[in-house]
Amino acid sequence: MWHLDYNAYVWSFENNVWKQQMVELQRTSRAVCRAKWSPN
Repeated sequence: MWHLDYNAYVWSFENNVWKQQMVELQRTSRAVCRAKWSPN
């Protein structure tokens, strides 16, 4: 059985420091199953 996670961390690089922010995806009927790195 699959466990769906409706939370994700978004990382941003600000002032030479990596900062994380949790994003809640519960307001959508879908879950994120795959993510890809993007420099922009």
